[in-house]
Amino acid sequence: MMTRGMAPNGASTACASTPLRRGSSLTDMTNKLWSDPTMQNRGHANTPLRRLGQVDDLIGTAIYLASKASAFMTGQVLYVDGGMSAGTLVADRALI
Repeated sequence: MMTRGMAPNGASTACASTPLRRGSSLTDMTNKLWSDPTMQNRGHANTPLRRLGQVDDLIGTAIYLASKASAFMTGQVLYVDGGMSAGTLVADRALI
């Protein structure tokens, strides 16, 4: 909501409002959480690509947003989440 609200105001100053939203990712802050096998299973089950994200998974999208190729994009959230935002079909609902 905030992104879409900021887009018209930033457009006049060439300041795009297009954030990245990442899914469950392995980072220095989350390594302890995802080292638990139960949590790993949960993360994999809720992500259609069946893996946790890596910080490197965001690089291509960040480069795109920093390039002229994204000059006509604003007011949108780009999800880099392995398909998590699209929903999942989990065979074993106990993992959720």
